Amino acid sequence: KESLEHAHYPDEATDTRQQRHRNHMRNTPTQGPVPETVASHLGGSYPNNINNTHQARRVPFATDESDMIAKTRIIPLERRLLDLNLEKSTMDSEYRRIQPKATRTIRDRKRMAEMERRFADIARETVQLKTQIRHESSLSAENS
Repeated sequence: KESLEHAHYPDEATDTRQQRHRNHMRNTPTQGPVPETVASHLGGSYPNNINNTHQARRVPFATDESDMIAKTRIIPLERRLLDLNLEKSTMDSEYRRIQPKATRTIRDRKRMAEMERRFADIARETVQLKTQIRHESSLSAENS
């Protein structure tokens, strides 16, 4: 019967638990050393020397500066990459349409050769853009 009463009146128990949690959080210091196991678990977002409280901690999330870097450097690169992917998919559908009859006319053969060169150029530029994006992302991560 107690479990039924508890099921009918969960608010009292929940309120008590929440109040205990709030009191605990008020009495818990927000600053202080972080245990080494927690620091290593967080991927190095805290200094390895836990006892050195004067050492500045790295910010584990985006800052205004990294956001500005992303807007000015990374986003244009990503837009160019999207444009190249769109061009490639459009050309790919045309290439598949032309392919069965490409050996019939010289014009189709030339168009196929031109498209194959453009596919190679797109692949090369895509690799360069992805490398640049990774490089810029790592620079913005180091600066934040």
